[in-house]
Amino acid sequence: MRVGVEKLLVVLPLRLVFSLLKYTLFGGTRVKIMRDADIRKILHEVEMKRICALDPSTRVIDELGIFEGKFRIDVAVVNGYLHGYEIKSEEDNLLRLESQQSAYNKVFDKLTLVADEH
Repeated sequence: MRVGVEKLLVVLPLRLVFSLLKYTLFGGTRVKIMRDADIRKILHEVEMKRICALDPSTRVIDELGIFEGKFRIDVAVVNGYLHGYEIKSEEDNLLRLESQQSAYNKVFDKLTLVADEH
């Protein structure tokens, strides 16, 4: 039985991840604008590396299409259960997020929203 998506959604604190990777602050007040590719790179270097180290049989799939390609999760982790990671950069709008969450909840056991500040 699946739990409602609102109970599954976790937000990975990117600002903390950035500091761990020693991203440079510009002018002492702003971090560079993070694009999807920047966030994806950090996600793979930190979180996916950690998950795969815990279970070498883990498979990571970028851009996994579901519902005949109508929706696409940014990163999927397969290791006995399905964990989807949806990336929302500063450049993204959030209009599709509700429908994405609804679709993802039908497929994934756990969802994580990886988001820059909006």
